[in-house]
Amino acid sequence: MIYLGLLLSCAIGWLLLPARWECRLPGRLSFAFAAGAFAISVEMFALDLAGLGWNPLVVLLPWLAFAAWRIYRDGAGLLAPVRPWRAETPSPVSILLALLILAPVLVWMPFERLTPLISWDAWAIWMLKAKAFYLDGTMSGFFGRHQEFVGQPGYPLLIPLYAAFLYAINGGVADGAAKILSPCFFLALLGVFHHFARRWASPRAALAFTAMLASVPMVDHIGFELAGYAETALSLYFVAAAGFVYEWHREGRVVDLAAACLAATAAAWTKNEGQFFLLAVLVLAAAKLLRSRTAVWNWAWLAAPAVILGPWTLVRRSHEIEAAGFTPLIDFDAGIFGIALRRLLAMAFDTQLYNLTFLLLAASIVGALVLRARPLFWALPGLALWQFAGAVLAYATGRNEIQWWLGTSAGRILAQIAPLALMAPAALYGEWTQRRRDAPADEKPAQPGSSISPKKKTRRCQPN
Repeated sequence: MIYLGLLLSCAIGWLLLPARWECRLPGRLSFAFAAGAFAISVEMFALDLAGLGWNPLVVLLPWLAFAAWRIYRDGAGLLAPVRPWRAETPSPVSILLALLILAPVLVWMPFERLTPLISWDAWAIWMLKAKAFYLDGTMSGFFGRHQEFVGQPGYPLLIPLYAAFLYAINGGVADGAAKILSPCFFLALLGVFHHFARRWASPRAALAFTAMLASVPMVDHIGFELAGYAETALSLYFVAAAGFVYEWHREGRVVDLAAACLAATAAAWTKNEGQFFLLAVLVLAAAKLLRSRTAVWNWAWLAAPAVILGPWTLVRRSHEIEAAGFTPLIDFDAGIFGIALRRLLAMAFDTQLYNLTFLLLAASIVGALVLRARPLFWALPGLALWQFAGAVLAYATGRNEIQWWLGTSAGRILAQIAPLALMAPAALYGEWTQRRRDAPADEKPAQPGSSISPKKKTRRCQPN
């Protein structure tokens, strides 16, 4: 029944996506799962506030009505992304890259299935909260006695509420089975990342960068062996929001603006780090709105986060629960800042933990300066560096003993940022190859193995 809940999540998310949106089937399924998990968690939150409970029929009835309306309005258009999609004969290199993407999933899956919830944080902060929500049938039971627990009650609720939905569909608590949601977020992360990489670079390059992401050891470790954490889901919404805000600036389509704001809101609804990320995305979205002649009501998308995060803030404060966040540059300690910065940099460039991810991010920044990349490019590395800076500033508050704090969380913080960091190299590579294709023939280098330089253009003599 847990697997049925996951399938229902994809179906609900599919209904929320535009019918004729240009997206291949694997990418659309990935976006559908991401949208479905977010929407269901928000619905669970709203139903609880309304006092309607979480009976599966009550949860699913609005979606059945929405599905009927979508079928009436769009009909077969709902399957438009499936019909035009046709299999193409892949090259041997593409097959190899696809196998490299699947290999980590096949290798790491046994860790998720065979090991219990071995991480204290994953169990105490996320899964215990989901279990309490489901068994109480409401959030207020847990929040009313939050002093009895050490499970960070002030953290956002996407993962606990979505897991409670899976329990409701299952008809009982099943912690071991519910852990599968973390690998599902991992697969969706790969699909969303590949969608944007393929828009910015060649199909083969997109597969190569996706294979790089799939093989990052710490990202795999969090997604599978430590299944139950919110980091993988957070990375998914980071990548989706960054990709859509980049597309909003590049194409100017309002659907990309809406998707960027909603994905960033989902990140903020997943973890506190997402709220810091949300601020940057809203600034980038507003910058485009200020420069373009769009309808005034498009500004309303920037207010979308308040519709969810506002009520959650009121609920949290009504139970006298701290947000467990931080205010930048308040309680700032320069000495601790230096310790945290050195530790995070050392870990980021440790290839045994993150492969070449952060080295490629640094190389893309240097390459963009050399190539004089478009100003738009800097949004992608800027978002990754923004999150990195926010993490260092959080550590610099000295809320906990710094060595213990870094030892227990720094690896996960960098794992959140790693997929975001790989977007900049993918976009820059695509821009570089596009420039090579668009370059005049006399500016292109000679083909490899050829000793003949490109011929200069000659001017034909015209008769007088």
